[in-house]
Amino acid sequence: MTGEAELRKMRARLERRVEDRQALLAARLRRARADFRIIVDHIWATYRPRRIWQWGSLIHDAHFSERSDIDIALEGVASPAEYFAIIADAEARTRLPVHVVELDKLHPAFADSIRTQGRIVRGD
Repeated sequence: MTGEAELRKMRARLERRVEDRQALLAARLRRARADFRIIVDHIWATYRPRRIWQWGSLIHDAHFSERSDIDIALEGVASPAEYFAIIADAEARTRLPVHVVELDKLHPAFADSIRTQGRIVRGD
């Protein structure tokens, strides 16, 4: 096989791998967004926090990767026991990693970052 022919085969394999990865990421992103909605609906109906925020790579598609998780920020959680129950409920509703934070308990700079780059999905 000539060098040029071998390069064409390698290029075609690489392009297929890139296309396959993009298809897998798109499917994972769809699953993550669907799971996010299920989790948020459950948290809102069951625990009624003051606000639920979405932030992270589910908002910014370009940042979504194989390592992305479902990021949820809450305001107005009643107690530590309720917070941990929310985490358990969220994890039970997805096979993806879930990151739940209480905005009221975060460092102010991190909380401000979520408020400016995220969006409220439930609450006022």
